[in-house]
Amino acid sequence: MNDTIYVRAFAKINIGLKVGPRNQDGYHSIESIFQAVDLGDDLQISVSKGKGLEVRADLGCAPEQTTVYAAASAFLAKTKLECGISIEVFKRIPSMAGMGGGSADAAGTLAGLDMLLGTGFGAEGLLAIGEAVGSDVPFFLSGGTAFVEGRGEIVHTILPRIDLSFLLVKPLFGVSTPWAYKRLDDFRAARGLDPSRIPSGESPDSALRSLERPPETWEFANDFQAPLIDAFPEYSFILEGLKVLGASYVSLTGSGSAVYAVFRGRDACMAKGKAKALMAGTSTPNTLSGMGLHALKPLETSLVLSYYPFR
Repeated sequence: MNDTIYVRAFAKINIGLKVGPRNQDGYHSIESIFQAVDLGDDLQISVSKGKGLEVRADLGCAPEQTTVYAAASAFLAKTKLECGISIEVFKRIPSMAGMGGGSADAAGTLAGLDMLLGTGFGAEGLLAIGEAVGSDVPFFLSGGTAFVEGRGEIVHTILPRIDLSFLLVKPLFGVSTPWAYKRLDDFRAARGLDPSRIPSGESPDSALRSLERPPETWEFANDFQAPLIDAFPEYSFILEGLKVLGASYVSLTGSGSAVYAVFRGRDACMAKGKAKALMAGTSTPNTLSGMGLHALKPLETSLVLSYYPFR
């Protein structure tokens, strides 16, 4: 029996994000297309005959406060197994970027432990555990492309647009999800805006039909975008700069801080090169200088598990 498994947990972007009013439970209902992309964290999960749970990672908080620790603890509570677990996380997904890194890592932890310990839950059986850890975890257990609703726990898988690529820009600042939701609520209240009611009548089939249209005709909107542009005026420059590079569509992902541009084929790679040249050739303060740039492609899965280290 293997005592170590390796998991690559991929990030997501949101293609459109509709946010309803705050519910009585304090949460907001959403509707969005989630798309997994090839930027991922690596997890090394090991089990032993001892007891205890150890998480090693540079996540900016105590290990016990991480989604990885919460997921492993929830898994042990569900299975009532007694064993030692050690998890090391190698981060690549930027934090506070709206890319679901914490939820991806939690899903990877659950899937890795399930395979390593032979508990046989599978993705569907892990959903209830994952939902309790984080609203987006069910998507990362389901993977690929999905129309997501509710608090994020209702996931309808749909076909991906594998003919597209994305150029992601991560600003120098991060955005806390709770802060972003409060900012959205305050932004709407100050302007007398009625938040869109969820559900809006959108369905997986209609979302797929919209996704299949040419990106330059997409009408997807992220409800966080206007309040974040209001808070961070530099977003306007970034979004306009991406359009200048020839993007078919530009948007914020999640509740920020990252934004992305959509290109045909693998044109995001060429756009990344142009963006780097633009950064190197200007000295004005409102540039992409210092920001993270990633040329990404869509994936049909959000987790890869292996008994051998990834190259």
